[in-house]
Amino acid sequence: MNPMNNTREHSFQPWFGMSLAAVSAAWLLAGCGPAAELSGQAPALLEGSASLATCTYQSLQSRVQPNAQTPWNHVLTITLGQTLKVGSFYDGTGLPTTCCTTLTVVGPNGYVAYPGNLTLVTLPDVGIYTVTAACGGISDTATVTVKPNYTVIPLTNANLETQSTPAYGFIDGWGPNGAWASHADHPANGRAGLGTRFGYYSAGTQETVGQLLSTQRFKANTRYTFRSYAQGGGDNSGVLPYQLGYAAIDGDLSSFVPLATAPIAVGANWVLTSGVTYLTPASGTPLGKQVIVRFGQGSDGGVSDIWFDNLELRTVP
Repeated sequence: MNPMNNTREHSFQPWFGMSLAAVSAAWLLAGCGPAAELSGQAPALLEGSASLATCTYQSLQSRVQPNAQTPWNHVLTITLGQTLKVGSFYDGTGLPTTCCTTLTVVGPNGYVAYPGNLTLVTLPDVGIYTVTAACGGISDTATVTVKPNYTVIPLTNANLETQSTPAYGFIDGWGPNGAWASHADHPANGRAGLGTRFGYYSAGTQETVGQLLSTQRFKANTRYTFRSYAQGGGDNSGVLPYQLGYAAIDGDLSSFVPLATAPIAVGANWVLTSGVTYLTPASGTPLGKQVIVRFGQGSDGGVSDIWFDNLELRTVP
């Protein structure tokens, strides 16, 4: 005999053959929001439920806002590190949606997030992001552009492509040591996008490679970062000491006084390193002194021969 009576069997029948995800989504739609025990699954369930739903709204408006004093907008430009609020609104009323709507943020380097409505978001990289509100078959997308929060200070021959000497000769704009070679003659993984030439030197000896910036003097309360791509040289292993310092004598690279040194280990692949960073004080030395960027020597932590390319100095006020 069937253990279920006819009434119970009839009420249970519609759920036969449905997956657990579909049952969960249907339950979720009935309440227009996840219970506490499902909060960890909310983004995935909401996304699935919105596609199953027949949306009760006629239209959606995806909007973004940098702060409470600024009106919601469809297009926004912010600085890296700045937070913003994302929102989904309906039918041109200016009122936030309360049911069956997802927000999806997509950006550079595979970034995807599913924030709740009217929540704060911090976007991780420079680039263009889309914020899409969706409900059933309708959607709307806002656009956010994230600008750098830093300034790049030009270095002479930073990409090492300009050379007046034959291969393995001295590097234009850099010294007193170091030489240049061709990527084609010395291929290593990760070189794509680095151009045709790179620099090298013996970091484990007394050699150094630096540049004095005659028009750049240290400013107060400013963060300076010197970095580059680097590789471990002929033996695919080494340590590159990045240095920031100043010229004790104007125009004299040999009068270098170090302020910060960061030895960084590199291997077989070309990689963009974090380099070295120095935060200037509010007053005193080295303010007003000419900036010098340098790859240090063995006594600074250098090991073996090092290959380098695409050097950069940036500041954050």
